[in-house]
Amino acid sequence: MPTMPGWRGSDRPRPALDVNQLADALIDWIRSEQLPPVVLVANSFGCQVAAALAVRAPELVHSMVLTGPTVEPGARSFHRMIARLFVNTVREPIRLGGIIALDYGSFGPRNCVAMGRIAIHHHLEDVLPHVGVPTLVVRGARDGLLTRAWAERCAAVTPDGQFAEIDGGSHAVNYNSPSALAALVQDFERQLDPAPLHG
Repeated sequence: MPTMPGWRGSDRPRPALDVNQLADALIDWIRSEQLPPVVLVANSFGCQVAAALAVRAPELVHSMVLTGPTVEPGARSFHRMIARLFVNTVREPIRLGGIIALDYGSFGPRNCVAMGRIAIHHHLEDVLPHVGVPTLVVRGARDGLLTRAWAERCAAVTPDGQFAEIDGGSHAVNYNSPSALAALVQDFERQLDPAPLHG
């Protein structure tokens, strides 16, 4: 997986790229690597980018797994997002806090604010109805950033969408519940293609 523009180890574009521009950057990378249709697994803001990619270049995507998709309509302001982030932070492993601090420190405060605005103004529920690939929406049962109702809505408005919840998981299920998430992804892919997965 490449490092997206603006994050630690990559160039820092000015101004920060919006959702479609980030999707286009990932599209360019997939094409440059000459990859077969990929399984996109995204978390949080990455779900907004993944959905945009699937709409803009569906031929590149086999299926998607969206974990903790943002931003829920009820949290579309900075003070509400920060409040929910605080609630979720105490539910995540302590080590994740250090990783996030390094990433956001490298990203820079100006880009963090810009990305927050981009995330808030991008409505995922308007994009998902146009996604033409099988999609699994996953929520950690203890996710402090989004409700189960929102995650279920994301799955419901996606033409070929499914919903699953991970008991004990919080927002970053890819970090706090990796084995449970991997099992969900494998089961989801087996439904689509019963042949054994390779690689």
